[in-house]
Amino acid sequence: MKLVVFDLDGTLANTNDVDEGCFVQAFTDAVDLRDLNENWLDYQHITDLGITAEAFIQRFGREPTAREISKIVERFTELLHQAQRK
Repeated sequence: MKLVVFDLDGTLANTNDVDEGCFVQAFTDAVDLRDLNENWLDYQHITDLGITAEAFIQRFGREPTAREISKIVERFTELLHQAQRK
């Protein structure tokens, strides 16, 4: 079984800069959502899904589809793998 941990606030690992960069880039690459607000405290729910939902509502006026969420997660995972190899 493979598991992925999304730790945006650095409570589990000291990888905030890499995690944040990959998270933001995943939105651009996967769903063309640019200029994601990176002030996480501005979000009502500071979780990957909470941020995604709020960002979509603010930008597109709707919640993300399951497919859009999957695309973001897939791209985020790819970017993390690439960052790890560097």
